Amino acid sequence: MYLTTALFESVKNPLELKNVDYDSLPLPVQLSPCKALFIDSCINSTEIQNHFPLFQIRDIFILPIQEYSSIYGFPISEVPFIETTKSLYKNCNFVFERKECFNYLFAQMREGIQWIIQNKDMSTLQIVYDILMYFLQQVQHLVFSIKNYFNTNVMSTNELIIYRIVIQLLQLYIEQTKIYLYECQTFLTTQSITYPITVYLVESLVPISIMKGKEIQMKVFLLSGSSVHLPTLQVDYPNVIITSSNNCLPINEYLDYEKNKFEPYPFCGGCVLCSTFNCTTLKGTNKEKIELRVSVSVNLPKEDGNFITTTFLSTNKRRMIIITNNSQWFISQSSLLNDVVFSNSILCSVPIDRLFNYFNSIALLSLESQSRQKLPSFDYEQAYYITERYLPSIGCPRGGYINEERCLFCIDILLKYYEILTKSRTLYVLYSQGCLFRFIEKNDLSDLLILAQTKLPFNCLVVALVFDVEMNSKITLHYIFESTHYVSRIHHFRKTELAKELNDISMKTNNDIVLLQSTQPFPPFTENTCFNFINIEELLNGYSFVE
Repeated sequence: MYLTTALFESVKNPLELKNVDYDSLPLPVQLSPCKALFIDSCINSTEIQNHFPLFQIRDIFILPIQEYSSIYGFPISEVPFIETTKSLYKNCNFVFERKECFNYLFAQMREGIQWIIQNKDMSTLQIVYDILMYFLQQVQHLVFSIKNYFNTNVMSTNELIIYRIVIQLLQLYIEQTKIYLYECQTFLTTQSITYPITVYLVESLVPISIMKGKEIQMKVFLLSGSSVHLPTLQVDYPNVIITSSNNCLPINEYLDYEKNKFEPYPFCGGCVLCSTFNCTTLKGTNKEKIELRVSVSVNLPKEDGNFITTTFLSTNKRRMIIITNNSQWFISQSSLLNDVVFSNSILCSVPIDRLFNYFNSIALLSLESQSRQKLPSFDYEQAYYITERYLPSIGCPRGGYINEERCLFCIDILLKYYEILTKSRTLYVLYSQGCLFRFIEKNDLSDLLILAQTKLPFNCLVVALVFDVEMNSKITLHYIFESTHYVSRIHHFRKTELAKELNDISMKTNNDIVLLQSTQPFPPFTENTCFNFINIEELLNGYSFVE
């Protein structure tokens, strides 16, 4: 949010603060679009000076951009239109290669804008505003390209980690650019100096249900315009505010959080502050959604030289449900997913890939959490099979859309799969050991064993589990050993003996284990999928949730 000191004289409650969005204010007369500020292959300040020699950022604004380019040999290049599918790493590398360049430019922008406003150079400030608008559009284009990958490709755990880092970085650039734009715009329209500050709360990939007594990590950035140098001001530690249906809830009843103060962050010349702290959940919300926001108090300088204690509230939020037992997880998580999946949808339809990526995001967060129950992620083959089985009329992932009714149906199926996995100690132990490969249909088991005798390598041990409904407490174990001949052995034992039995088999044969549990529908094995068994180590890494 972008606020001036005049708004705070009569404010008593942090929730009474009004948002001022620069998009909703009348904009000054626009100039024709200028070239971009991106610089190719510049990864440190020395190289930036060589390719883009600036002493003050105002130099680039005073000179017409085309004239500046001709003087210095066209060092400025526009962001190319990047293909949005199969280009995640290309986009992310594009951002990381320019990280130091971005940091340098933002620091120079701050100095330039401050100098221009102090000297009341309105014509130059108009050029500054125009270039910043074009700069913002290009960063937003990068965000769109990367987010589009989230909607059109089923992403792995590593891809999601990279995606999260880059989106967070680009959102930081966007927030800082908006502050500069608001500062320039206000001075152009009112010729008054403002003190814009914004609190940016890093959002989670997906809202989750969290068990009472567990921790969640919060990361908050404090950004300002050129007229405010945050490291020199008295800034309190961030406070968490909980709201539910627009009502404030007593924070002490639901959360206990660390009092970590802000520290300088290596961005924008050290003028940005960051605080990372953990929150411990204390009380369940009775299946009700809550929203976490962060407020920060700052001793802000006024126009007359005095200071006023000002409270800023984050405009973005984190949504969650605090549960008290595992039986509440299914309903709570389903409710949260229903909201987030359709939050940015068009005509009540969503990409299939986005749906699976939300589930993979839940799996990633479970990996990073303190919970003992880690959840697996879905790869493209599994997503394809589920789509073919339950949504046959819409085609495969990577471009297909589903309506709200089918999406909710698919959410229920996948959440029930998670629920079965986490409630079965036997299956969970196998997942935690990296033994569980994938699920197959019971009818596909015989086909697998027949194909295995010729398609599997000699040093491979295949174990297939079949839950016997009639025997209830016992399961059947089918396995074949290293031989080109068909060898099938059947052994009955209780579920509690499963982990020990598999460990004994692995020790005796000195082989890897590929486990196939056949009670849930997942991709059936065909001649093509059996070729994937040639490298068992790679196979386990690819399909196990264990990194």
